[in-house]
Amino acid sequence: MRTPQYSDSGILDVVHFFDSVQKCATEEDAFSAFCEYARSIVEMTHCTFWRGNSGDKSVYMLEWHSAVPAPKPKWKSIPDQLCNEMLSKEHDCCFVSSFLENTLVIPVRVFNQYAGVLVLKADHLMSAKQEWHKLYLAANSFGSCLIHHEQVFQLQEQEELLTGTKEYLSDVLENMVHGVISLDETGRITTYSRGAELLLELPMKSVIGHNYKIVFPKEISAVIDQLKKRIESGLVVVEGEADYVLQGTYSIPIKFTASLLRDKKGKEKGIVLVCKDSSSVKRLVALQELRKMKSDFLSIASHEFKTPLNLITGSAGLLDEEIVGPLTDKQRRLVRLVKEGSQRLKDLITDLLDITRLEHNVSCADEQLNLSDVLGEVLILLEQQALQKHISIETQFA
Repeated sequence: MRTPQYSDSGILDVVHFFDSVQKCATEEDAFSAFCEYARSIVEMTHCTFWRGNSGDKSVYMLEWHSAVPAPKPKWKSIPDQLCNEMLSKEHDCCFVSSFLENTLVIPVRVFNQYAGVLVLKADHLMSAKQEWHKLYLAANSFGSCLIHHEQVFQLQEQEELLTGTKEYLSDVLENMVHGVISLDETGRITTYSRGAELLLELPMKSVIGHNYKIVFPKEISAVIDQLKKRIESGLVVVEGEADYVLQGTYSIPIKFTASLLRDKKGKEKGIVLVCKDSSSVKRLVALQELRKMKSDFLSIASHEFKTPLNLITGSAGLLDEEIVGPLTDKQRRLVRLVKEGSQRLKDLITDLLDITRLEHNVSCADEQLNLSDVLGEVLILLEQQALQKHISIETQFA
């Protein structure tokens, strides 16, 4: 704020005040400048400014008083009374309050609207009546300064909000796993996220601002060309895929999802692309196909094994019952081994079928099992081989 300049008579020149108050950095500086000017005209002991107008009055803003202020009235109830008095009398300039002693009221107008009320408590007001017009002009210059600061403050708030929104969107793009690319109507790349940079292994500085046909490989440019044509034909969202070779080593499938980019008025501004590595999806699909093939194989093989196994089991049963003729003890023992082996194969086939049922989310019931019975069946299968190798097996169950 410029240092106040006084004329030879000790009164701050109005032109200098106008210039000074317009350069104030804050509302407090502007108010202080007005108080200095008013005090140079009248012996002021107290000055208060209420921000507001006829529709929104009584908002206290700033207050100044001398080193030894005069006894102050109850200011809280004053703004409404002052505004009512000002409106009822339709004052266009300063006037002396009818209910406050030695108090000058100055309506602050900006663009023919009330911006607030200045209240000056000063002695010998009537003797300084010839200076009221200067005070009125200074007050309105002060009001214009406040409006200017308010507009600047609102503009700063909007800029801060816009900056915060941009930073938030930038953070979202930077932390997205998938890549985001936007193109304008000419095909120039306007957005290239960190995810796209990592996926395509192309640095941002070599991509932003260039046409996609120049900076992207042919396989990706071809997919984008197809997506653009499909969008131009009227489709809202389209998808495409390209096999992209990473630094000449191996290729990965990249899936692109494209949609039309519009502004707030609905005007077309280009397209936005979301790209992602679809290798994991393809591996999952392939794994599911392998699981299905395995389940189908187990199911078919199990049923195919059952037919010859039933023939073996049936034939062994006929031999064991000596329907085809008598058996020696050794033959009967061998036949029973065949039956037990066949039953074991049946159980194995049943287990394989249970596995396929589990993979198809078919539930199985739990049952209690006698361990001694299971071990006894195993020993019967091993007994013949043990005898041939002169091995004796002893069992003891607790």
